[in-house]
Amino acid sequence: MKKKILIVGVGNIGFRHFQSVNDLKNVEITLVDPRIQKIKKIYFKHEIKKRNKYLFHNTINRVFYKKFDLVIIATNSKIRFKIFNYLVKNNISKNIILEKVIYSNLNDYDKYMNIINTMKINCWVNCLNRVFPISKEIKS
Repeated sequence: MKKKILIVGVGNIGFRHFQSVNDLKNVEITLVDPRIQKIKKIYFKHEIKKRNKYLFHNTINRVFYKKFDLVIIATNSKIRFKIFNYLVKNNISKNIILEKVIYSNLNDYDKYMNIINTMKINCWVNCLNRVFPISKEIKS
């Protein structure tokens, strides 16, 4: 059975996630980005592998009818919660990776945590270690 993976936001970090999951065999990878046509022309010429299935959309509204084994949200912080909330409300996946620092204030953190706990979502925030004081201390 093919694993279905959704990546929302295919900038630098989102594209790196794509490269990683693209090394897997027998996966269906759906990519969503408003600049998807431009991105396809620039990045995907040599990255497409025949062993996987690829779907490209320029808006998240195009994937409401599907279920995914994993969703990776690698958007900017301005739209990240809106995307997250849309995916959760439409029950698109119970496994989500949020890229970067996800919130700018504690109220946003509370909103995420309430949804994650209520909907029983497996969620991982992939935050670079360099933002933590202990990492800075170790480095110095």
